[in-house]
Amino acid sequence: MKGASLPDLAEAYFSGDGDDATAAISKACRLVYGRLTSTASWGLSAIQSLTIGDALDGMTEAEQKHFRNLPSRIFYGVNSDMAIDLRLLGVPRNAAQPLADYLAEQTVGGGLRSIRTTLSGLTDADWQRAVGPSGPTYQKAWKILEGYS
Repeated sequence: MKGASLPDLAEAYFSGDGDDATAAISKACRLVYGRLTSTASWGLSAIQSLTIGDALDGMTEAEQKHFRNLPSRIFYGVNSDMAIDLRLLGVPRNAAQPLADYLAEQTVGGGLRSIRTTLSGLTDADWQRAVGPSGPTYQKAWKILEGYS
């Protein structure tokens, strides 16, 4: 899906004859959130478990983490380990990857506690630099959902 938005997916794949945009988006949501993400991530995890054998022993720690996190990348719809952590901490998908890239430039340490502390200390300007003009809106939503506001 390469980060395509639900409206884009709905228009490309779910717009049938006589369907309005709302019906197409509803169909896309049902498939993506109801079936695709959990089935694809679960299936990949099962395939990994069945096929990896001893190959994991020959991987570096970073390669092992990358390999083990592939199903999570599918489930959360992001492309990095830091973005997975941000999704676990309640950051919306559309903000998670750009925010992860921004935090990587700031050399933020790993671990959910450290990342949560960093997130709670970011300013509107930080979120805007990371995510763009909608950054402060994502920040406000995150703070409300996480009980900071």
